[in-house]
Amino acid sequence: MTKSFLLVTKTYKGDYALFEQLCASIDRLMPAVEHHILVDRSDLELFEPFATSRRKIICCTNELSQYRELNIGQRRLWWRWPGTLVRGWIFQQLAKLHYVRNLNVDAAVLVDSDAVFIRGIEPEDLFEGDRIKLYACPGKSSGPAEQSPKWHDVASRSLGLREMGYTGSDYISQAVIWSPTIIRQMLDRIETVCGTSWDRALTKSFRFSEYVIYGVFCEHAEGEHRSLISLTSKELCHCSWDYALSSKAEVQRFVTDIKSHHRAVLIQSNLGMSEAKRREILSEITASKLV
Repeated sequence: MTKSFLLVTKTYKGDYALFEQLCASIDRLMPAVEHHILVDRSDLELFEPFATSRRKIICCTNELSQYRELNIGQRRLWWRWPGTLVRGWIFQQLAKLHYVRNLNVDAAVLVDSDAVFIRGIEPEDLFEGDRIKLYACPGKSSGPAEQSPKWHDVASRSLGLREMGYTGSDYISQAVIWSPTIIRQMLDRIETVCGTSWDRALTKSFRFSEYVIYGVFCEHAEGEHRSLISLTSKELCHCSWDYALSSKAEVQRFVTDIKSHHRAVLIQSNLGMSEAKRREILSEITASKLV
């Protein structure tokens, strides 16, 4: 039986133009794949026109109704009684975890607005037989080097594992594959270990990475989920994090480094790159005949 999957994106008004490009690439390469969009209540009206028969726009403020959205000047925060205040970066992680937990598919592919697909995703990209693939890159730091051990410690502590700093692999990428079944098991374990709801347990930490928690759970926590995982060091998305795209030589290196297993490319939204320059790089990728 063919395994089922869909795409999930958490976005906001600041990434509107990038989100349009992501949707265009999905419509062109994966016209039959469902795409679920999580947006805050304040942005719901802006993104509702993107809704189609297979693209759903979900108000994640409704999904996590225990959190109240607060807009203070240009900043957006979330408050939960009795005294939890959550930043946007943290809330988007909570929204993704909560939403995927409730999905009835074999896999969810989480992709941010600043990614663009260059090839369509097939089930074999996500599964190895009955096992779901987990991106794990041994020896690579998870995010900023100074934060990596802390993120791994939060994961270990939340899961009832011994804190040891960096646990040995990186799990952060784009077009990240999650199993809703495993997410449910992971969040249940966090609640059992911490004696409170999983979101309260996680928001006690100022910073954490949802991808690191998922990866540490899959690789280091005992349980039936271990038999569902197939490790891979091949990312679905070719990310620009290690390239200085202000340089023509680095752009060429970025393009040349695209491999056959890459299904998307990420050009970070926080690079300060002009829309014209971004489109130029994407056009170069298309013209390279690597895709």
